[in-house]
Amino acid sequence: NENYPLVDYHPDDILPLMSLPANRPIVLQFTKAIDPGSVDLGGSFDIFRVDASGQPDDGETIQGSLTVEGRRITFVPDEPWADGQFYSYTLGSNNDTDAAEGIDSQFNMIGSKDAVCDGTESICGEDGYPLRTEPLGITYRIPFTPADAGGAMKIVADYLIGNRYFIADGGGRDMAIFFKGGPASNSVLQTLRSSPDVDSNANLMHDVENSIGKLPTLTNFTAPYYLTDPATNGREPLPDGPLPTTDYPFRESMPGEPDLSADPVYDPSGVRGLPNSAKVLSMNTRGSELPWYADGADFAANSFAAFQFSGLYSIDGANVGCGYDAAYDPVTEEPGYDQTLLVDPFTIINNMTNDQYPESEPAVCPERKFTYLKLGLNADVTDEYVDGKGVKVEIYPSQSISTSFISYARNAVAGSPTLTMPSGEQIMRMRYAKDDPSCIETESTPCRRTQPITGWIKDEGEGPILTADVDLYIDAPLLGALMNLNSISLRHNLRSYPVTMSLTGPVSFLDDGRMSVQQRNKNAIDIDVKMYSASEGGGTFIGAAAGRIPYRIPAKGVFLQMVSEPIKSMP
Repeated sequence: NENYPLVDYHPDDILPLMSLPANRPIVLQFTKAIDPGSVDLGGSFDIFRVDASGQPDDGETIQGSLTVEGRRITFVPDEPWADGQFYSYTLGSNNDTDAAEGIDSQFNMIGSKDAVCDGTESICGEDGYPLRTEPLGITYRIPFTPADAGGAMKIVADYLIGNRYFIADGGGRDMAIFFKGGPASNSVLQTLRSSPDVDSNANLMHDVENSIGKLPTLTNFTAPYYLTDPATNGREPLPDGPLPTTDYPFRESMPGEPDLSADPVYDPSGVRGLPNSAKVLSMNTRGSELPWYADGADFAANSFAAFQFSGLYSIDGANVGCGYDAAYDPVTEEPGYDQTLLVDPFTIINNMTNDQYPESEPAVCPERKFTYLKLGLNADVTDEYVDGKGVKVEIYPSQSISTSFISYARNAVAGSPTLTMPSGEQIMRMRYAKDDPSCIETESTPCRRTQPITGWIKDEGEGPILTADVDLYIDAPLLGALMNLNSISLRHNLRSYPVTMSLTGPVSFLDDGRMSVQQRNKNAIDIDVKMYSASEGGGTFIGAAAGRIPYRIPAKGVFLQMVSEPIKSMP
């Protein structure tokens, strides 16, 4: 039903077949150091000629030089790529898609860490784990007939999208990448990589002690991965009130420099991010007068069912990085309302049916509102100069992966956190640029995208500045697995979530030819996460709106710092 607000089944962009200049090597970048012994030409890395349908021409491995240097693999063929010839190279992994062992089946996780790393099967990291070829998991879609509990609930979807999530440090199926040989290029290829890396142990978590707040979560939830904040039920408060949390023996860097442009409402005592970080704020930490899930519902039609749903499922905002210190009665404005859910459900029901919802007091933790980015990309600095714009730079779309951050999802009717939810890794995929920049995209008429992203280097008086507008898809694949619980089964819209980031910052060229780039976003980036109830087994509330968390990356909240490594053209 297209009238449901979360019916958004748009396909991703169709990726174009890119050309590789005859004098260019294949350069691959990874988030972890690669074990050189696991990479062997004709084994875990294979490359051959193919026809227009993708089938091998002769099945023979193309010979050349294959080198592994830290997080980079480079292949230089013995003979230049033939103009117009199609090619395919394969990156091997462990090809394990079975249910993950040792993890509760409700999380729908697959894969394993087991791998053969001798060069015959999987490319592996120095840690012995296989190449993770499918970080988005395996996605599926199931239609259903919604159930509104006798007219009480607001229906927002009539299908669910789920994903079978490959475990952290797991592998996946072999990855095949196709390209076409092109003419030689005179442009200077720069391979850029984010540096420094705050997530120095590459576990995609920020290993620092967290601040929970004074209110325990309503759900005693334990995630199998990325659980930096433990369950709070049953813990004795510290002398000053907050609940204790994990203390890491190994701690990574923390930001501390005051951010003079921080929003005092949504980012009190805000701090500036470290290099290669993004600040993530919740634009609803205290609650709203009428929560999204209740706007359009008729709780009086079945008040007890609505109470059951709301006490377990409802989410109205969140606090990033830490929890809550108090919840206030919507009528008396007295603290302690979080206990009302447990001892006086009739008061909650009465307030719900009269659209009266509590306000909450979030704990303050400005230094914990960040995710830390890992990014590698290739860019051509061309010899094309345009008056008023500068030197043209062609950026080839890549993807960034960033560390998990914690959200304390706020219960709409109690005012305390429903649960502590790790985001897991976030994956930001750059989209190819539109063939026609004036094309206006809609869900039914997507624009054709086959072009590299265009940036411009221009001297604006204080040195060269690089600017670029980048369209992205944002995904949080772990969330789908974590929300599919026996007690709470929620779905979300943070899949291929489209945003645009306008980046700008200084660029300098070092004596050895390397390029150093800093970039910050000029525009605020809103990510409006909405959730609905959808168990694969059906249920009383299937398709009902459950909650909303409006996130924002503020202007200048993204801080990228990248350094290139010079790549020589093939003779």
